[in-house]
Amino acid sequence: MINSVYAKSYTEVLALLKCLSKEEYSKIPKNEIDFLEENCDKEYSFELDKSKDLTEQNVSREANAVLVVLYQKYFASEEQKEKLETILMQNYKKDEEKKRQLYSNKDIFKKKEELPKETQMIEYKESVIIRFINSIKNFWRKIFH
Repeated sequence: MINSVYAKSYTEVLALLKCLSKEEYSKIPKNEIDFLEENCDKEYSFELDKSKDLTEQNVSREANAVLVVLYQKYFASEEQKEKLETILMQNYKKDEEKKRQLYSNKDIFKKKEELPKETQMIEYKESVIIRFINSIKNFWRKIFH
């Protein structure tokens, strides 16, 4: 079973692919189209506004990723593929660096230093009753020793 997020993104991709000319659409292998159709969310309705540019459409991040892969595999020239690969690698490195900084073990002990250092000794005061009982105990100890 495909995740519902991906199923919706496949629906979005199919809606976008329907806007291609027959010549461009035929560049994508039938098995790829079949996969998208079999795994798309049939209940999800994605409406394209043809008056808007693709960048202005409300396309999910996952659908964008699928479109990038399809473009890279079937439409891009060798030069475009190299540029796209460079961009994808840079984005990957940026994401990995963010993860490295976020989950770095160097900062684990720094957080302890940020805690307030205003700890003081609290003076213990015995209650009147306990002092009275202790004085009686001391008195009896003196008598029997």
